[in-house]
Amino acid sequence: MAYPSQNEANPFVKSLTEGLVSVGCPIEIGLDQFWNHYEDYDLIHFNWPNSIFKDWQPTERGVELLKKILADAKSKNIKIVYTRHNEKPHYENNPLISLCYELIENHANAIVHLGDFKFEELKLQYPHAEHYVIPHHLSFKIQKEISKQEARKKLGIPDNKLVILCFGAFRNRDEAKLVLDSFEALEIKDKFLLVPHLAKWFGLKTSAFPLSPAWFKNKKLKSALHAENKLVYDKTIPDSLLPSFFYASDLVLIQRTNILNSGNLPLAFHFRKMVIGPNTGNVGEILKKSDNLTFDIKDIPNSLIEKIKESSGLDPKAIGQSNYDYAIRHWNPDIIALEYQKIYVSLIS
Repeated sequence: MAYPSQNEANPFVKSLTEGLVSVGCPIEIGLDQFWNHYEDYDLIHFNWPNSIFKDWQPTERGVELLKKILADAKSKNIKIVYTRHNEKPHYENNPLISLCYELIENHANAIVHLGDFKFEELKLQYPHAEHYVIPHHLSFKIQKEISKQEARKKLGIPDNKLVILCFGAFRNRDEAKLVLDSFEALEIKDKFLLVPHLAKWFGLKTSAFPLSPAWFKNKKLKSALHAENKLVYDKTIPDSLLPSFFYASDLVLIQRTNILNSGNLPLAFHFRKMVIGPNTGNVGEILKKSDNLTFDIKDIPNSLIEKIKESSGLDPKAIGQSNYDYAIRHWNPDIIALEYQKIYVSLIS
């Protein structure tokens, strides 16, 4: 089986392929396997359609070649599996990317959905494919648990703060504005915002960690991100440091207004954290089902502010433990690898 990807270190890809290999699925990961040797495989599994192109940006020539390969693969009975992470590419205006999504969806023998959101609707939209629901698995292995106090000491965060973590990457300025405006308007004493990836999105370069203060050309952002009650980080976060961000937090915020799935949701659940996220997509459905909080994407930032206030009156420890139990019950990576294996076997046999 070919698993075309230029990001083997992606936690989803890395942990799933490791699980598949452990249950006996022969997998070869990489772009060369797809572009130059696709005929050697009986099955090709796609995740993010534009990830098969350099810098994730397809060219017209590349899209034409993709179209020819998919058609030829179909004629040779090479099966296509597609895991649908996104409805559309995140905040991309390149029409070629949307075309890549359409091509792979239209050629897929099996489409895997990470939740029930629009499942029945999409079965009607793509009747040529078999449709399955297999949730996002737990993709991070927790080696050692540490206390909230220890994590905060490592990050330089005072013990008496209410820490809100936005761990996901910021896709655009609207997301940054949503988080910063909501935080500034939040009338909670000793609030603290942990936004490790915000500096990277704005191209901020700093030399110290923790950062104090964060400097932006935009004066409003510079003022909003003064680091007395916020912490940003301008480097890639190594796996060894990642747990500290979650263990230091009281609440995890998924700062999206247009999203289908989020890898930060299983991550937060695995670290026993209460979560607030948008009331849309599989993210919204899971949060409602698990008694976490959702904000109304049509009423922001007001709805988000109210939900953060509401969270301060809940028991984060009890909700966090419930989330952990939910994750272990539904997102076991070994079981999920077996679910994918069943799809492969049913298509090939």
